[in-house]
Amino acid sequence: MFYLIVLITLTIVPVMIGWWLVVLRHLNRRSEAGIRTGPSRWHVLRYGPMAPLVSAAVFFGGLPSWSVFPTSDPILSSVGLPLMVMTVSGFTAFVISTVLWVATSALERSIADSK
Repeated sequence: MFYLIVLITLTIVPVMIGWWLVVLRHLNRRSEAGIRTGPSRWHVLRYGPMAPLVSAAVFFGGLPSWSVFPTSDPILSSVGLPLMVMTVSGFTAFVISTVLWVATSALERSIADSK
């Protein structure tokens, strides 16, 4: 459990940025090919709203470690610090992915309007 939390903590921000770069490359190829890109074409691998939802899930997954009340749960006490760090990285990824989603949506609209 500890190693899974550490893996998620260390990879969530780079995964969000890498996912966004793949989306930009895809949009660039569609634009160069003259394929209409609009907000109505949604699929699971599209950056928004899935990227903010995934990073929000990571954020909420780490929130129990920030409990003010002491706990006697041995699992939570043994992975408390990694869960705290996961909460911070999940929030950071959420902010980054939301900003990138807004930027990508604006780019999609500008590509669609230029056609």
